[in-house]
Amino acid sequence: MRTLLLITVLLINTFCYGQSKLEGTYSNFFGEKIEFRKDLTFKHSWYFDLASSWTEGTYKMFNDTVYLRTKLVLDTLEILNNKNEFVKDSLVVSVDNESNRIDIIEFASSGISGGGQNRLKPPDELIIKRNKLYRLDEMGKLKIKKDKIYRQLKNIRLTFSKKNKNQCITQYILQGGVRWYANCGFSFRSSVSFGQERSSKSAPTTCTNRCAAFEK
Repeated sequence: MRTLLLITVLLINTFCYGQSKLEGTYSNFFGEKIEFRKDLTFKHSWYFDLASSWTEGTYKMFNDTVYLRTKLVLDTLEILNNKNEFVKDSLVVSVDNESNRIDIIEFASSGISGGGQNRLKPPDELIIKRNKLYRLDEMGKLKIKKDKIYRQLKNIRLTFSKKNKNQCITQYILQGGVRWYANCGFSFRSSVSFGQERSSKSAPTTCTNRCAAFEK
């Protein structure tokens, strides 16, 4: 009985330590961010130019593996005929974090917007190593190799790296063969070619409210 109790206590301590170790916000080169909260919920977000996505759910950690389970917020879509009579309804993905009843016009409008819920799906599993989160490839192995389209670019992180408090994340946007930098709502153009990197003295040194989406 004592042995069973000891094993249970050790498992609880290991589980709690793993969760506290994971807690925080992680980001990668491609504008993705995952926030792991104390209550075992997460928020995955992605920003690229005018496009964006957000997804929330729950997570659990076992050894070095983080399992993410998406929980979609759903709206009820009401379908009416040309006499404005009810025909049927169905569940659709909501554009915000509240469940509502919507009509076909609202549903169509949400489909043409640049952002919304679960536009870019979060990973189902991640491996944590040295305070970084690694994706898994189709074979279930760590994804550490760059895709061909990105191999010319240096310093591209395929992992999610943890960010310290009050540290802004620089989002890299590649447009027309020229690298643009967006930091705290401020954009400036760099004349360097792919694979090179240069800082700018004109870039802001502190975060503002416009950068709140990119800071921990």
